[in-house]
Amino acid sequence: MSSLSENLAKLSVHAQRAEENFSAAKSEAKSKIDERREQVKTSVSQGIDKVETGLNQTRDQASGDFASFKAKVDADRQRMQAKQHQQHEQFKSFQADNLASDREQEAAVAIDYAISAIDQASLAALDALSARADAETAKLQASPTPA
Repeated sequence: MSSLSENLAKLSVHAQRAEENFSAAKSEAKSKIDERREQVKTSVSQGIDKVETGLNQTRDQASGDFASFKAKVDADRQRMQAKQHQQHEQFKSFQADNLASDREQEAAVAIDYAISAIDQASLAALDALSARADAETAKLQASPTPA
């Protein structure tokens, strides 16, 4: 692709040529003017073809650049979604572990409570036995002894 400076130089040459053609055509016969017109039309057609080719190349390049950019964005999105999925799975695992720990603590408390209830039942049974023994002793002491 030509540099901007080269393109401006070409523009200057074409403008100069257009001015020269116009000046020369003022004094020429109609047939010569028509011939110049055909030459300019050909030049215009070639110029438009060149512009279209340049536009197509630019579009193709831009399309390629856009496709590359889109592929990068898609890859970034997939990477982000995979990371998000991984973090979600890690969080679910963390939550499941916390739930299991909570349930284990609840079970331990329930077992401790059951042990305490058994101990209370055992104490109640021993209190009942002790009370029965005290009652038997009191009965024996209250009854007259045979003389």
